[in-house]
Amino acid sequence: MRILVIGAGVAGTALAAMLEGRGHHIKIIERSTDFSKSGYALSLWPLGSRVLIGLGAIEAFRKVAQPLETYHLKNGVGEQINTYDLRALIAPHGDTGTLSRKDLLTLLRHRIVNTPIIMGRSITQLNHLPLETEVTFDDGSVEYFDLVVGADGIHSKTRYLIAGDVPVHETGWGGWVWWAPHGTVPVTDVTEYWGAGRFLGLYPTADQICVFAGGPTSKISQEIAGRRQHVLDHFAALNPTLPSVFDALPFDDQDIFFWKLDDVRSPIWSKGRVVLLGDAATAFLPTAGLGASMALESAAILADELLRVEAKNIPRALSLYEKRHRHRVEHAQTESRHLAKTMLINSTPLAIARDLLMKHYSVENFVAGIMKSLDEPI
Repeated sequence: MRILVIGAGVAGTALAAMLEGRGHHIKIIERSTDFSKSGYALSLWPLGSRVLIGLGAIEAFRKVAQPLETYHLKNGVGEQINTYDLRALIAPHGDTGTLSRKDLLTLLRHRIVNTPIIMGRSITQLNHLPLETEVTFDDGSVEYFDLVVGADGIHSKTRYLIAGDVPVHETGWGGWVWWAPHGTVPVTDVTEYWGAGRFLGLYPTADQICVFAGGPTSKISQEIAGRRQHVLDHFAALNPTLPSVFDALPFDDQDIFFWKLDDVRSPIWSKGRVVLLGDAATAFLPTAGLGASMALESAAILADELLRVEAKNIPRALSLYEKRHRHRVEHAQTESRHLAKTMLINSTPLAIARDLLMKHYSVENFVAGIMKSLDEPI
């Protein structure tokens, strides 16, 4: 098959790695121009790490990921609400760990040998023909493919071309992401501070801590000028207890990533010989940390269907892929949205009531959605 993968992120690269060496001619294009930035941290649950076993990459994952064993929940002024030991529940199902997006992409790219990745390239048009798809690229060139995979993220151009404008689901929250040195929290522990109108998360990777500092976009300024002081003021109650975290906050003239907490759900996953994958089909809020795991799982299921058909039957494979996985992915996305409503609260009285509830919330309830996914067949 002649396969075009649009997007060299987690889903697209994983799919190419699974299909490479099976006689297909695969090409990956990526609209960004480099992979040099660390971006943000990702958590992989066994939903995703078991896919790495099939790729022969699980040992490489263990070398770069920080095992996730304990989760600490604190309130907006740093007082402990609850602590959850995740090892006993999760370990029987496989590995759970946190790593930078850059490290995960590097790991996946090392699993492809003969598949070219063309940077700084995007598409402008798709023409659906009976036995192939005509693709027009941003440089005006035209090529023909048996299959086009849109793995181009939440702002997918592929999705727009097959589904039109799909509304974004907005939480009204966002935040800044930066990296701090180890030492603030145990390296095997994730710590989150749920306050009224503010949220701080500390996510240790193997060599540093990813920090997310967020709040309602009406209160968390996205302006560059005065950004650092604005963040320090917004989290003034936590600054004294986390000095190294806030000392590492970049100054206004330094790059920093702003993460707007939105997601999207496409009404269709495929059209003709074009299919959406990962965030292009169903993007996730980071609240449950499931996005990367679901992207890997979706890539594995799509690969499974594609490896059992010839080019002439690709539309059938895409239909089966959607039937097998769409409900599962959208259910997990819905769970992430529900969790967001619990985590992202503006009202102080509601936050206090939430904290009292979470004080008595068992670990089994806390990871119930993930455990249900782990116990279900795919």
